[in-house]
Amino acid sequence: MSAFEVKTQVRRIAAAEYNLLPLLAKKRTEENLQFFRYLQRIPATKLDELAMPVASRNIEAIDCTQCANCCKTLEPGLHEHEIAVLAKHSGMDSQTFQAQHIHREADTGIWFLRPMPCLFLRQNRCTIYEVRPECCRDYPHLLRQGLKFRLRSVLRNYTICPIVFNTLEELKMVTGFFQQSEDQKG
Repeated sequence: MSAFEVKTQVRRIAAAEYNLLPLLAKKRTEENLQFFRYLQRIPATKLDELAMPVASRNIEAIDCTQCANCCKTLEPGLHEHEIAVLAKHSGMDSQTFQAQHIHREADTGIWFLRPMPCLFLRQNRCTIYEVRPECCRDYPHLLRQGLKFRLRSVLRNYTICPIVFNTLEELKMVTGFFQQSEDQKG
């Protein structure tokens, strides 16, 4: 299969099509579970080597301001020091901001920004982009080493983020997942 054929067979989602992700993910549930199991057999360093360029290309190709679905549907985890920064940018003191907009998960002690969509989102743009929380800066969490150990959260983000969807769909080709599936059938 040529590189051109690989690219034409990969289903891509444009940022503005993010509303299609839950339906497409549901249709591919079994395939994605098989892919998840397939990825478990690939050494972590090899998977990172394969995934990083694919993720980088997809990050460059998507204009997040056409989607902002992460800001509309996720509650980002926060470091305690980030709460004061967010409070300052909202024009509130830390205590008031925390009471109105922060939730602390009892079991883990992790702080989360509570309202959805994010109170700092305006017209699909982050109004605190330069000081946004680390969790937001790192999203969709594809360019860090150890992707293999974050696959469950990445698969959850497959239903939310066109970058994740496109990256995983392309990785199915790059890793030989479809080829091994065909080999097993034949």
